[in-house]
Amino acid sequence: MASGKSMPFSSLHPNPTGGRKPRNLGGFIARVQAERGFRNVTENSLKQEVSDRKNGFTQVPEEPTCTADGDDEADPTDAVAARVEVLRNIDIAHNAALMTLDFVSLLLSKESPAQAGVTLSQQLREWTGIGTLGIAKREDNDEQKQRDADRAKDNRDISLGWALIDIHKTKDSADKAASHLSKEIEREERYWGEVLAVHQAGWSMCRLPAERHTLGVKLGFAEASPEFRNSSLAPLRRGEDGAALLQPGRNNSGVRGRTFLAPLTTTQFQIQLLPSVASSSGPETIPCPLQVSYPPSRDSYPDLAAVQVYLTTAATHAITDYAESLISRESAMGSQGPRAEWMKSLRGTAIRDVETETREIRFDVVENAKSRLTLQVGAAWRVEDQSRINRWSWSADVEQVSSISTPATRLRWLLAETYQARSSFAVPSKCR
Repeated sequence: MASGKSMPFSSLHPNPTGGRKPRNLGGFIARVQAERGFRNVTENSLKQEVSDRKNGFTQVPEEPTCTADGDDEADPTDAVAARVEVLRNIDIAHNAALMTLDFVSLLLSKESPAQAGVTLSQQLREWTGIGTLGIAKREDNDEQKQRDADRAKDNRDISLGWALIDIHKTKDSADKAASHLSKEIEREERYWGEVLAVHQAGWSMCRLPAERHTLGVKLGFAEASPEFRNSSLAPLRRGEDGAALLQPGRNNSGVRGRTFLAPLTTTQFQIQLLPSVASSSGPETIPCPLQVSYPPSRDSYPDLAAVQVYLTTAATHAITDYAESLISRESAMGSQGPRAEWMKSLRGTAIRDVETETREIRFDVVENAKSRLTLQVGAAWRVEDQSRINRWSWSADVEQVSSISTPATRLRWLLAETYQARSSFAVPSKCR
C-alpha cells in the first residue's frame, strides 16, 4: 500500500476521533457525577444487585461518548454575524438618543424657541413646527392649597422655635460669662491689692525668669551665694479666692539664720519659705502668707506655730559658740598657727575671714521630709599650701542626750530641745 504522500487525494482523511479524557471542566464534572460511588449504597441495594446478577439481570451504566462530548462544545461564533449584531445595537441606541433629544427640544421650544431650535432636528421641525408641544403646571385645588399653607406655617413655626432656643442659649451663656467676669474682677482686684501691699511694705518684686507672666518676691539677701540666691525667689500666685499666695521654692527650710561674730554676736533670721495650711500642726489656722511674712529689719517675728521651731535660741547659740571650734584643731597644725581673731564677714550663709581669705564656715538649718531639723555645717580652710574641706550634719533627736561634754553632742542636744519646743516661743534680745 502506497504512503499518504503518493496518493492523489491525500488530504481526504477521516475526521480524528476524540480522546477518552474530558476536554473541559464540564465534561470532567459530568463523569464524576456519573460514577456510582458510595453515597446511596445500602445493604438492601447490595443484596438486590447480587440477586439480579445471579438471575442474569445486569444494568449497564451509560458512559459518555465522544460524540456527546463533541456536542457540549459550543460552536465558534461567526465574526461577520457578531459584527452585524454589534452595529445593529449601536444603531438602535443612536436612534433612541436622537428621539429623546428631539422630544426634549420640542418640549422646550415653547418656552425658549431660540435655544431649543439649535438641537431640534430638521425633519421634526418641518413636520411639526416649533412650539407645538409644551408643558404647564396644573392649578392646585383648594385642598392642596390648604396643605401647602399648613406646611409653610409649620416651617415658619419650627424656624421661629429654633431661633428662640438659640436666643435663650445665647442669653444663658452671656449671663454665665458676666457672672464669671464679675468674679474674676473681684479676684483680680483682691490679688493686685495684696501685691500692691507687699510692694509698699518694702519687698523687692520682679518677674520669674522661667515664667515671665508671674510675679515673684525676692526673699534672700543680695550678697547671698548663688546656691541660696537662686532659691530665694518665691512666685506670687493667685489663689482660687483671689488671694495672693506665696508658694515655697525648691528648699524645705522655713528660716535662714545668719550669725555675725564681730563686733557683737548677733543673729538675723529671714522667713524665706512658709509651710502650707495643710501641713501645719498648730491649733490655729495659718493666715495668708503675705500677712505673716515680714522683713527682719522692719517688724518683729510673727508668732506662728510654723516658725516656732526655727526661731528658738538653740541653733543660734550652737552655731555662734561652736563654729570656730570645728576647724580650730586643724588650723592649729599650720605653720603660722591660728590667728587670735577673725575679721568676720557675712556672705550669704557663709562666715569668712576677710583678712586672709583662708577660713570659711557655711551653715544652714533645714527640715527634712519627716519634719526633723537638721543643722548642716561646712568648713573650708587652708593648712600651709593644702586646702581642707569638711562637712558636718546633725539631726534633731527627740531622745534626751545624757552627756553634753563634746560640742557635737551639745549641738545634737540643742537641736533636740529645739524640736521639742513647739509650744513655747521666745526670741532673745541678742537675736533681735
